[in-house]
Amino acid sequence: MYSYNKLFTLLSLFAILYLSGQRGFQVEGGKSKHAPKKLFVFGDSYCDTGNIKKAIANSWKDPYGVTFPGKPVGRFSDGRVFTDYLDLKNSVALVSVAGNDYSYYLTTNGSLAGIPSFIASLVNQTTIDLIRLKKLGVKKVVVDGLQPLGCLPFATALSSFKQCNSTANALTNLHNSLLIQSVAKLNQENKDHPSFIILDFYDAFLSVLQNPSKHNIENPLKPCCTGAIGGYKCGSVDNNNVKKYTVCDNPKKAFFWDDVHPTQAGWNAVFHELKSTKALHQILHN
Repeated sequence: MYSYNKLFTLLSLFAILYLSGQRGFQVEGGKSKHAPKKLFVFGDSYCDTGNIKKAIANSWKDPYGVTFPGKPVGRFSDGRVFTDYLDLKNSVALVSVAGNDYSYYLTTNGSLAGIPSFIASLVNQTTIDLIRLKKLGVKKVVVDGLQPLGCLPFATALSSFKQCNSTANALTNLHNSLLIQSVAKLNQENKDHPSFIILDFYDAFLSVLQNPSKHNIENPLKPCCTGAIGGYKCGSVDNNNVKKYTVCDNPKKAFFWDDVHPTQAGWNAVFHELKSTKALHQILHN
């Protein structure tokens, strides 16, 4: 069991999640014969294709974008992110939430004892927002479940990137369980036209992390781009423009790019794990 101090340290690390904040933006679909097609995204750095302001994010600095398109364009990865992999048949609203909300809670004196009730209130607010989107006329609303937060490098660093943290994953499971119940209730109330879909990021991430060789990934819990000196992050430089980070030799074999975000290879692997799910089929084809 984790001691109170260790648990507090772990949970406090949530504050580094999703530094890009909540934003809404539009991604054009591909040029296949099935296109219009537009994806309206309300989310964060896991799905941002470059909407964040340059002045406030390392994602506009080297080495972000080194794999695609070869330079920083605002994506929080070495290349493509999850939303780049969707080629849609109809317009969809994708809601990606929670990371920034939890970091805000923990950095504004939120208590450990209050976390369960905060999770419940966050899922409740998310549900309200899903209903609002539906009332605006959006026929299909997708919300992603939380990825296993205990497997992100900021948490696995405590074990030298050897194992996921069960305490953080337990909190993640609570969030996802409440979200599943809430979305199921919404669809039950609209049996004839169920409109709400959950993408199971948790299982998709774990499937890749537990069987990385299937996707040609090595050292799955270790980030590719890391601060060379404690406290520095990927993309950081000193006053003389000297890099304060190191980059692995081959990002294509890494699942995580930095302390929080997957590489292009990581997102590609997650997408392929989701391709066989009913949820992604509903998004892409119905």
